[in-house]
Amino acid sequence: MYLKGAKVAFLVYDITDENSFTSLDPWAQELKECPEMELFYLVGTKADKEAERVITHERAVEYAKAHGIQKVFETSAKEKKGL
Repeated sequence: MYLKGAKVAFLVYDITDENSFTSLDPWAQELKECPEMELFYLVGTKADKEAERVITHERAVEYAKAHGIQKVFETSAKEKKGL
């Protein structure tokens, strides 16, 4: 119901939080099953906290490939960088 009519989706996780990344699976599965979905992106937040990073960019890219996600981004609201 949340995705009805949606054409674009962003799965968002915190690069400093393992649980936020591993909890993406049910959402990724639901998005794969949504016939209207055209674009599907993975977004890592808190890119300014490199010293606290637990999810590498490479790991996120592998996850994206495994789930049919078109692109991986990393953002930082604090540093005003990202998408």
